[in-house]
Amino acid sequence: MKNYSVLQNTMTLEEIKDLSVLIVGDLVLNGIVKNCTDTDDETEFEFQDKIVETLCEKFKVKNDE
Repeated sequence: MKNYSVLQNTMTLEEIKDLSVLIVGDLVLNGIVKNCTDTDDETEFEFQDKIVETLCEKFKVKNDE
């Protein structure tokens, strides 16, 4: 597992995006988020985007997306 710099209270946008993919993957495995692999359903991506938005806000990381 990647060593995130969260203990130093700083994270890069790339680290936040990686973390959001891991979180959503776990939510899918636990049946909380619908598995949308090989479909046109954007639900997983919408969850990832919201997680990135929230973490960027909390860690004061600029997110231009």
